[in-house]
Amino acid sequence: MATTLSSPFKWKSNNKRYLRLHGGEIRNQDGILEFTREDSSLIFTKEISQNYSECVNQIEWFHKHSEANCYLKVEQKEEGWLIVATAHTPNDDKDDENCTLFTPEKPDIVKPNTFRIRHAQNNLYLRPQKLEQYGLDAALCAVSSKPDDTGEVDVFTITGS
Repeated sequence: MATTLSSPFKWKSNNKRYLRLHGGEIRNQDGILEFTREDSSLIFTKEISQNYSECVNQIEWFHKHSEANCYLKVEQKEEGWLIVATAHTPNDDKDDENCTLFTPEKPDIVKPNTFRIRHAQNNLYLRPQKLEQYGLDAALCAVSSKPDDTGEVDVFTITGS
């Protein structure tokens, strides 16, 4: 079931941490997002797709310090699909793996301001993922074709900006 995301919003995971742009020194890994902050300076907005009404067209991030706007997309790495904030223009093509469309869904769990989200091209649900090779405990990744039945790992919370 589709859901509506408020805009702008902050994105929090079940580990009670907010999504932020990774500030570490990871060579060639610009734009990696991870859930590590107790408070967030990263604010997300949405654009509604003109081609796909069920999609939250291109979630983009806004960082208060740099004021740089980038669209989220998936990037295939050796360890799987990372969500990165590196696209400078929107891409509505669902056949292109660089698509910037994401589909939010209301979870079965009845909690206010919660959502699941999946990438519109590969249909994988997003969740925090440990990536030991990069020293990341909760990187945002597109991981599973099925939602987590417990809602423990792939249900996120929207908080106001």
